[in-house]
Amino acid sequence: MNSFIVPKKMLIGVWLGLLVLLLLTWGLAQFDLHHFNVAAALTIAAAKMILVILFFMHVRYKPPLTWLFVAADLFGSSL
Repeated sequence: MNSFIVPKKMLIGVWLGLLVLLLLTWGLAQFDLHHFNVAAALTIAAAKMILVILFFMHVRYKPPLTWLFVAADLFGSSL
């Protein structure tokens, strides 16, 4: 089985991106956007989820069948 070694530089970049999204979430909580609060918070949460799934769970480097099961889990767990 082939395994792809993710460079540390990329993982640090993803981690920094997650920190930026965390600060964005905190900043969003400081403002009252009325009806857009939920949409903005869910958009940020989805971006964080995608980063974690793709890079820290190594799904980005897996075959298409793995992508299919990950997608099925995402859509199946929301029902």
